[in-house]
Amino acid sequence: MKLKNEIADRLFALSPRELDLFLYMARVQDEETGVAHGIHFREAMRRTGMCRQSFYNAMRGLARKGFIRERRSGSADYDVEIVGNAFPGKDYSCGYVNLNRKIFRDGRFRRLKAAEKCLFLHLARLIPGGRTRRMPAAALIEGLRGLASVCRRTLLGYLRSLRRMVQIRIKGGTARRRCSRWRRGRGARASSSMRTSWAWRAGGAASSRMKARRGTLRS
Repeated sequence: MKLKNEIADRLFALSPRELDLFLYMARVQDEETGVAHGIHFREAMRRTGMCRQSFYNAMRGLARKGFIRERRSGSADYDVEIVGNAFPGKDYSCGYVNLNRKIFRDGRFRRLKAAEKCLFLHLARLIPGGRTRRMPAAALIEGLRGLASVCRRTLLGYLRSLRRMVQIRIKGGTARRRCSRWRRGRGARASSSMRTSWAWRAGGAASSRMKARRGTLRS
């Protein structure tokens, strides 16, 4: 259930269906060999919500783009190798995203656009385990723009869509705005003078007081 960092940063090349199928197979692969055994279209359809034709189209697309190698292991089953994603001897020194985290099975993650899912995976790679990190906003934005190949305005729109899953704080001078996964309030847009640093936390927990105020326990 681990995905190497270098592969996670290449996922922007995939279509929405290809990405959903790829993440499903990465979650069920054997870490030692990088092979997902016995992939059946019906189970994949149930896990990803795609139709049968979309499954076969996505398999062909992933193979054509060099992300997988597949071979039939039965009349309707496939053994699928995720190229370059094996961890022989449990060597994790290359760095990885842990796809076993609850947030990746959450409906909010599944409803994101493909580019937004890729951005979230990249942010989860930067900050493993839900910790907080501060970094220059300009460097973060330009780095994400380079990965996603989109303009600044589109990127900021993607980040606003992630605000219920990633806590973003934009600070500069005395002005401050906060984009929280637990509030539906204002987005992450700020003037250029405010974009000096971002602190964000992926997959963290809300405070007990805020949970009580919302009247619900959300993970």
